[in-house]
Amino acid sequence: MKFKLYILIIIGFSINLYSQGGSNYSVYGIGDLQNGLGAAFDGLGGTSIAVPFSHSISTRNPAQWSFISSTRIQAGYRFSQQLVTNSTNTIYQNNGKVDGFLINFAVDTTIGAAVDIGFGPYSSTNYLISSPVSINDDLGTVTGRMDYQGQGGLAQAYIGTSIRPLRNLSIGASIISLFGNSTKSNSTVLDIANATPTRTDLIDTYNGMAFRLGLIYEPIEKLFVGAYSEIHSNLDITQNYFYYSSYLPDSTYTFDVTKQLPNQYGFGLSYTTGKFMFAGDYMWQDFSNLNYNISPNAKFRKYTAASFGISRLGNPNVSAPLTDRTTYNFGITYKQNYLIVNNTEINELSGSFGFSLPIVGNAFLDAAFAFGVRGATTNGLVSEKFGRMTISISLGDYWFQPFKRDF
Repeated sequence: MKFKLYILIIIGFSINLYSQGGSNYSVYGIGDLQNGLGAAFDGLGGTSIAVPFSHSISTRNPAQWSFISSTRIQAGYRFSQQLVTNSTNTIYQNNGKVDGFLINFAVDTTIGAAVDIGFGPYSSTNYLISSPVSINDDLGTVTGRMDYQGQGGLAQAYIGTSIRPLRNLSIGASIISLFGNSTKSNSTVLDIANATPTRTDLIDTYNGMAFRLGLIYEPIEKLFVGAYSEIHSNLDITQNYFYYSSYLPDSTYTFDVTKQLPNQYGFGLSYTTGKFMFAGDYMWQDFSNLNYNISPNAKFRKYTAASFGISRLGNPNVSAPLTDRTTYNFGITYKQNYLIVNNTEINELSGSFGFSLPIVGNAFLDAAFAFGVRGATTNGLVSEKFGRMTISISLGDYWFQPFKRDF
């Protein structure tokens, strides 16, 4: 009977699931990827590779920092609500977290020299899943459930710089430290009085480095072409296993493993005409060879994301009406997530809208709202309809004056 139970724990994700908490699909790999920070870009569907916003800090392409005209501090919060549905049941789930803290020092705006530091999420693990158990043996049928809970993820802290060596070319680079931990708990509860409850906890602690390089080129006026690459070194993981049981001694095991996160690449365009900016991004990261946190019914593949955004730019004149000074953003995003579960591709489609509201002086309040769907209800999986709200505050001041130059 115990052997059968262990097998069920291993393959438990192959049967119908009932979930609450965060996204079910963050149970695999390094969780849900967070490719950018800030509500201004979230309103554009995450489009940010070649967007020359002057008050919002892009973490995706460090060359964008050359367009920020003042020293800025940016902080945000992100809240998500999901409606999870399988073939027979529906449940709500939600989670919220800080959306990063970023500082950009505009050292010399004449040549686009800037220094940027910040930290925020790189990926998110957040799920709570309950799966029914039914075991037949010589004593009859035993029922119960297995609960799976996970939280945490990868965080990033970076420092970088950008400069404009030519009038129409900006380049940037940053060094990224990846750190954090994820806690995954599996527990078994059987519906019989003399059953032995068990629980295993796996705590993974991460330590890694990456380098991000980017450029933005303006071949003709108000047309911007951007690209970036993110190069990863090894990700060191310390895995601590804890086993708890009422009738057996608690056990602890520690293992050190090394994984190679795939490199990430992206390309983007934006064009401004009159009061409107049109922008699009495409990025990819191939997880096919990542052998981490996976089960027999799942496999990894190439992750891709394509987005398109339209921005109605606000009037910079402080005497204009507030409604005219406000920037309005709209976007659409399609993601081919890096998961295939039960031979089913896990994809995502979402739409978003938002605004950038000038408040006092050089400060802005940015808000974005996104709605979408991921997954499917076929093959024992779940479909997740989600809504997401992102709020960012950006404060700016002029700390530096351009250096005097003789021409």
